[in-house]
Amino acid sequence: MSLEMLENGKRGVVTRIDGGGSAREHLLALGLVPGVPVRKLQGGLSGPVLVEVLGTQVMVGHGLAMKVVLS
Repeated sequence: MSLEMLENGKRGVVTRIDGGGSAREHLLALGLVPGVPVRKLQGGLSGPVLVEVLGTQVMVGHGLAMKVVLS
């Protein structure tokens, strides 16, 4: 399941980042790396997604949130 599909308030663990290049580097720099737990705070199937990762709130655009795969 991708990050943008996760229900608000639910948790998941990053399993992989799809895509490549600068998008992948940006997500990794935000702390969205494989093995790290995240909690989706708000966001829907369009627009940005607010997540908590490593004790910090991070806003991720919808397109990037689709590249973050969770378990």
